[in-house]
Amino acid sequence: MFIEEYISSNFEPISINENIGIVEELTNKYNHDFLPVVDNGKFVGCILSDFSYEEELDEKVLHFKDSFESFSINYNSNFIDVINTFAKNNTNIIPVIDDENIYLGFIVESDIISFLSNSPFISEIGSVLIISRSIREYSFSEISKIVEAENIKLTGAFISKFIDDKVIITLKLNQVNLDSVISSLKRFGYIIEESFYENNNSEDYNDRYNSLMKYLNI
Repeated sequence: MFIEEYISSNFEPISINENIGIVEELTNKYNHDFLPVVDNGKFVGCILSDFSYEEELDEKVLHFKDSFESFSINYNSNFIDVINTFAKNNTNIIPVIDDENIYLGFIVESDIISFLSNSPFISEIGSVLIISRSIREYSFSEISKIVEAENIKLTGAFISKFIDDKVIITLKLNQVNLDSVISSLKRFGYIIEESFYENNNSEDYNDRYNSLMKYLNI
């Protein structure tokens, strides 16, 4: 299962009955945006780590319960659930729980970035093509046929965003010469929004990667 492979437990969660000073102690040791809080092993929420509790060090963590964030993921969650949870909560750590709300550990953002960077979609040399079309007219099966008809392999594809009645689709292709496939896509009614050609030049790759991330608002 995807989640189990990335569950970490390099520190114990904070007990709701501990003094709030434990938050600062763990924050200084680990660079996490939030810290998981438990009550007798059950997950009760996340407490913000980047906050000064100096004037209330004698208080219990329970005293701050109303300010806890409640995000977490179930150990049966899929990859998309993990990405969505990171994005929606602006965090670099997500607690993992079971069906009984028992705390199991956490997943850190850097591990997910590592997973992504090692996937063929990111790691393989090739090209990224961003296309668009009406929501009512696009078809992934059609796009795949157009690409493969030009003897190009589709390494990956996903919907980047919806804009009104238009869908923006990002394609990863295994070749850098896209003239023929671009012409074919245009003939079938697809609009070419952007293209990013990757090669072994690290400086050029970094420039194009940064441009792509900016375009996708990541």
